Amino acid sequence: MKKWGAGLCFVVLVTMVGVGCDDGPVCGDGFTSGRETCDDGNSAGGDGCDAACTTEAGWSCVGTECTGVCNDGMRVADEVCDPSDFNSTVHCSSDCSMALGSCGDGTVQTDFEACDSGTNTAFDGCDTTCAPSYGHRCSRSPAVCDASSVDPDAAGSELTSAERAVLCQWFIATLGGAGTEVSCGSLIFTINTVSGCAPQLAPALGSCTVAQFEQWVAERGNACDVLQSTVPVC
Repeated sequence: MKKWGAGLCFVVLVTMVGVGCDDGPVCGDGFTSGRETCDDGNSAGGDGCDAACTTEAGWSCVGTECTGVCNDGMRVADEVCDPSDFNSTVHCSSDCSMALGSCGDGTVQTDFEACDSGTNTAFDGCDTTCAPSYGHRCSRSPAVCDASSVDPDAAGSELTSAERAVLCQWFIATLGGAGTEVSCGSLIFTINTVSGCAPQLAPALGSCTVAQFEQWVAERGNACDVLQSTVPVC
């Protein structure tokens, strides 16, 4: 009688050995397979596909080709810029191939900016995102900002109550908003409301014009310097 058991075990053994000889995908062979999300034909990292054949952050890989993902805030590959790479004020072309300037460089990029006074501060009527500060209108070229509905050449003593209110609204917003506490060393200032600011504005400005007052605020550059300085003498 034939004994089939030994033959059966042999067949099973051969089959198992065959399965065990399959080593799976080989990273760096140029073929994406198995758990690989990319395979660019090498085992080096920093080119979009890392040493484990996993796509690196900021990249997109198809086949053996990896390219940078534009507008994700990460500057990789041949990208010249990526909107969040340097800081939020940098303007970048839609394909990340060209930097188009930044807020605060003094040049108004009309696709991105309403104004650019060249200072990147909110104290001159054009805020840190290159949009007009509260109560201001800004011409595009040159980027000069004036308080809207207020004559820049008007003296403080000549302002109507409505004009004083507009100027106070800008002034208060620039300093951080009504009720905001500003810590300046050992001193803490609480920003006044419009109703508290407006009656004091005309006497404080005296013969100074609106433009001179705005320039004085811009030259201070921060809330503490404004709050701890005497008003301009014109």
